[in-house]
Parts: sequence; C-alpha cells; structure tokens
Amino acid sequence: MTEELKQIIKKKYPEAKILKVGRWDWIFFPEKPEQEIREKMKEEQGRYNGKRQCWQFSNGFSVGHSNASTTFLLAHYGAEEIK
Repeated sequence: MTEELKQIIKKKYPEAKILKVGRWDWIFFPEKPEQEIREKMKEEQGRYNGKRQCWQFSNGFSVGHSNASTTFLLAHYGAEEIK
C-alpha cells in the first residue's frame, strides 16, 4: 500500500486502524469506506477479508490462503500500528 493511500485513509477516516502484520498491511475501518476509497484500495491490490473484517494488502509478496485465526496471526507476526 502506498504512503499516499495511507494518508488519504488517515485523513478521511482518522479512527481507522492501520496495522503492519508481518509484511502485510491490514486496515480496520469503523464503518464501510466510501466507494472512492474502496476503488483506490482495489487499484493497489487491496482485498477485503470477510473472516478478519479488514482490508488487506500483501505489498507485492506472493502468499497462499491462510485459515489461521486473526488472533494467531497477530501473535505470530506481531502487529505495529501505523500512525
């Protein structure tokens, strides 16, 4: 996810939480983001994960599907909040 998109999200949704989980970026919105933001996230290869209830960006790393729980992944990789 680009720095530009992060800044747009932070400006429009200051209560959104952006986490760095391993090599991935996860974004938790308090409400469904507007269409324009969703389109920008899709353009940057972001995908909504219904199981984890967040938008996820692999940041160019090739990975397979994970059935691991959110709790497990956060504990395994750690999570750093991006301010």
